Amino acid sequence: MSNIARSMVSLGVLVAGLGIGVGCGSLRQNLRNEFLSYRGAWFCESPGCAQKDMKQSKQGSNEGDIRFNKGKLQPSAALVFNPGTEATGVTAKVIDCKGAAIAVPSSSVQAPGAHKLPAQGNSWVVMVDPSELPGLDSGCGKLKVEATATFPKGTTHTQPGGIQF
Repeated sequence: MSNIARSMVSLGVLVAGLGIGVGCGSLRQNLRNEFLSYRGAWFCESPGCAQKDMKQSKQGSNEGDIRFNKGKLQPSAALVFNPGTEATGVTAKVIDCKGAAIAVPSSSVQAPGAHKLPAQGNSWVVMVDPSELPGLDSGCGKLKVEATATFPKGTTHTQPGGIQF
């Protein structure tokens, strides 16, 4: 076998090994249920409603793997993320259509039991209020939210969701 052929075989084995290593890490994380799923967005039908009166958006569109739910920011929206297993914490950032990103204040990321959204008791809620996110351009009518859950063993998982208004 020539040196080039041996190099190609070695490269193939290396690439396959890296793929298996990455795949096993993801599999291990899924076996522990360490994931976060986006459940949708809740909005007020009239300005300034209480969180318990927000309604789930039934409309939206997908852009790649991101779901953008439609609704009005009156003055805010609640994006719901559900971990596969209990998370020790969740953080979030909002990204505008120009790529500018701002961290959501920790007071606007609500743990299970700390929010009043109906039928979402096991979920984390990220309240998005553009007035709390100075510097974001909401002129394009949509914002992307990336929530990151941290699990007891220190692993993290990030899940995007979005709002279109």
